[in-house]
Amino acid sequence: MTTPFTDNFESHIINELMLAQQSIKIAVAWFNSKNILDILCWKLRGGVSVKIILQDDDINFNSRYSLDFTDYKKFGGILILAKGKKSIMHAKFCIIDDRILLHGSCNWTFSAFNKNDETLDITLDEPSVIDSYLSKFSFLNDKYTSSVDLQRETEPTNFDYIGEVLPSRINGIQDNTDIQQDFFFAPEDDYLQSLGDIPNPDPIHIQIKDAKKRMKNALKLYIKGKPVKWLKGYDKVVSWLTDNDCKGLLLVGTPGLGKSIICQRVLPYIIGKQYEIKIVEARELHDRINELKRSRIVVIDNLGWEPRKHYGDIDQSFYELCDNAECTGNILIIATNLATAPLEGRHLPSGYHDSILNRYGDGVLSRLHAITSLAIFEGPNMREFLP
Repeated sequence: MTTPFTDNFESHIINELMLAQQSIKIAVAWFNSKNILDILCWKLRGGVSVKIILQDDDINFNSRYSLDFTDYKKFGGILILAKGKKSIMHAKFCIIDDRILLHGSCNWTFSAFNKNDETLDITLDEPSVIDSYLSKFSFLNDKYTSSVDLQRETEPTNFDYIGEVLPSRINGIQDNTDIQQDFFFAPEDDYLQSLGDIPNPDPIHIQIKDAKKRMKNALKLYIKGKPVKWLKGYDKVVSWLTDNDCKGLLLVGTPGLGKSIICQRVLPYIIGKQYEIKIVEARELHDRINELKRSRIVVIDNLGWEPRKHYGDIDQSFYELCDNAECTGNILIIATNLATAPLEGRHLPSGYHDSILNRYGDGVLSRLHAITSLAIFEGPNMREFLP
C-alpha cells in the first residue's frame, strides 16, 4: 500500500522513523534537518542500526545550515559520502526495517520541507517494490563505501561559530544585499553558565555493576513463586543501569510486559539506596507537580492515563516536568502503553491505541528524545505471571 503526501514532509518522515525497531537505511542527496538527525541519534541509542548515504559537497558540509554528525557517529551511526562531481548521488529514499519505504522528490532539507513543491510517498509492506530499493541501496553502499568517514578538511578554530544573515544598513541606506554577520564566543568564557536565570544542570550518572544479575534477582523477589520470562527489552534496561549516560528511561510497550513492576519496584530496589526516588501514577502529576519538580529521580507509571484537561484547561504538567528535567538534570523514569509511533492509526503497532506525539505534541516528544533512553517491550501479555 502506498500513501502519497504533498505537505508536512518532515513530520511524516519523523513519524515513520519513530516506528523503526531494527534498521534505517537512508540515501538522500542533501540533508540538513536537525529534527530528523535528533530522531536518528535517539534511535541509535535505542539499538536501531542507521546508515546514511549523502552527496559529498559544500551544500551538506560547508554551509551555514550544515549538520554536525559527531553525536550521530558516536552513537554508532554510519555515514557514507558519495564523491564525484560529474555524476552525483541524487537518490531520495529511506527504508525502515526493510518493510517501510519513503520515496519521492524531496531532499531532507529546510527548503524542500518549507519552500519547494515536492512529493513524498510512503509504501508499506510491498516486498517487490521495497526489494528493488534495497538492491539500489546495496549498490550505492558498495559504490561509495570507500568514503565511509565523514572527516573533511576544515580550518581549525578555537571558537564556536554562530552566523546570521542580516539586511545591510550603511549610513542610513538600505539595499537588497545580505551581509553575513558573524558572532564568535570563546569556549572558556562560559557565557551561558554566567547567566543567572539559566539553570545549571546537575546530571545524575548511574553506573551499576552486575546490573543484569541484580535485575534478575529483583524480578524474582517481586514475582514470587512464578517463572520470570526475560524479554529483549529488559536488556535495554540493563544497559541503562550499567551506564545511564546521565539520561532518564522511557519504557514503552503494550500491557502486561512488566513495565510497571520494573519502574515501580525493580529499579527503585536497585538504585533506591543511592538516590531518593518519587513514584507517582500519571494521574497524580497535576496535583504533585511542584513536589516532583524538586525531586532528583521521578518514576511516572501509566503515562497517558491522566486526564487531558484540568478544570477545562489543557493540562501541561507532564510538559513542565520534562522541561524541568532537561534544565536541572533530574531523571525521569517513565512507563507507558502509548506507542512512540505517532498519528496515523494504520501505523500504530498492534495493541497500541494512541501515541506520545498525538497525545502530548512535538514539544514533549522532542524533550523525551533529549532526556531519556528508550526501551521497547514486545511480546504477548504476561499478566498471568505477574502479581
